[in-house]
Amino acid sequence: MYGIGHGGAQAILLVGGTCIYNLILSWMINRSGTDILMANLSGAQMSNMQHAVQALIQTPEIFCLAGIERLVIIPLHVALSMLVWMAVQRKVSPIFFLLTVLFHALCNAPAVLYQIGWVSNLLAAEGVTAAAVLGVMILVYFEYQNCRPPRDSAK
Repeated sequence: MYGIGHGGAQAILLVGGTCIYNLILSWMINRSGTDILMANLSGAQMSNMQHAVQALIQTPEIFCLAGIERLVIIPLHVALSMLVWMAVQRKVSPIFFLLTVLFHALCNAPAVLYQIGWVSNLLAAEGVTAAAVLGVMILVYFEYQNCRPPRDSAK
């Protein structure tokens, strides 16, 4: 439940908040245009608003992919929570505490690299993230299978 709560809260707060901001900004631009929107701004505020408007106009696919990306990341949080639970229960090695942090960082790395400009293709970054999440989920599945008691076949 922690993984679902953590991933769900991130989805609502990060993606939901950003989408609401972008919808309001789009509505304001469509209703009044950018001139009225920026009339009372100066300096850094004007620059920030111009940057936000340009990002909204030039990269609409980012806002659609944000929801899809969250659908990929929520299962990661569930899998990592399972791994932590198994480590706490001593069903797997305690080293998995450290590995969960490393796996989380690994799965976030493509998004970070895209944001700082080291990766220019958003779809490639999301694809690498999805592949990393799938790899973590497979590892957790097999670790869980290995630590479960065998089923009684006589029943």
